[in-house]
Amino acid sequence: MTFKELLKEKNDRLESVPLAMQSAMDKQQAKILKLINSQLSELTTTNGQIDVTAANIRQITIISDELKQVFLTKEYVNAVKEFAREFSAQTVLADQLIAAQFGNAAKTAAVEGSALAASAYIEIAKRSAIDALVGAPIDKEFIKPIQGILENAVVNGATFGETLEAVNQFVDGNANSVSRLKKYAKQITNDSFSVADRSYTSVISEALDNDWFYYSGTELDSTRCFCQERVGNYYHYKEIESWGDGKNLGDCNAGGGEWAGMIVGTNSKTIYSYLGGYNCTHSLIPVSEFIIPESDILRAKAKGFI
Repeated sequence: MTFKELLKEKNDRLESVPLAMQSAMDKQQAKILKLINSQLSELTTTNGQIDVTAANIRQITIISDELKQVFLTKEYVNAVKEFAREFSAQTVLADQLIAAQFGNAAKTAAVEGSALAASAYIEIAKRSAIDALVGAPIDKEFIKPIQGILENAVVNGATFGETLEAVNQFVDGNANSVSRLKKYAKQITNDSFSVADRSYTSVISEALDNDWFYYSGTELDSTRCFCQERVGNYYHYKEIESWGDGKNLGDCNAGGGEWAGMIVGTNSKTIYSYLGGYNCTHSLIPVSEFIIPESDILRAKAKGFI
């Protein structure tokens, strides 16, 4: 494939891979709603109000335990494993893009050593993603809050209708709010995959002693100002690092050297991994200085970066 074809595939995957995992989580959401609606019918009520009884409280524990099992089904676990495998597939594209730009310079001992370190990092990123999708984080972000809603309803003798509405709103959202699971799924899948992709490329780029990057990606309806102003352009590494230091933000400066969506902890070093912020699906592609337009070189000189 040509450089442009590789770049397109890489960009497409930054969207499609997380979306596939989000689709798998959507299926679990439907199962959760069905399970809760079924199990809540086991609660005893008097005149529409939930009875404050030990049996009803025990039923809440049963519901919580069954909710945990929803995220351990074979179908869901296989989807998580497939998502994790895509991290490694993405590194293959990153390697091909770098080779297309730098040729033999990408085959030095230093670069190959960095590639090994970057691959080791990817394995850590995979485990973190898996944990976030089946481990304690999803229990904390999703299951525990549902349990809290149900426990409060039983202890305070809420009406059955109010309880059902509160749970359904939390799980499924409504016209004014996004479902908690959808929001969590989108951020975790987008960020874990994109940050891993950018970090892998950054480690190898450091070994290349590369000065220039292409701000790659496509614009979505949700694309924020920071990325809108930069996507499709070439930047010297000193300018990129200045963003992390809260400088040269242009019209996207939200005050205090920050921008909308900026990830806490972004600085001149982490900008290569965090880039535009939460849910950012853009990336920095190291490119040869020989393809940089003269106008970009002059701009970098005028700003004192070179």
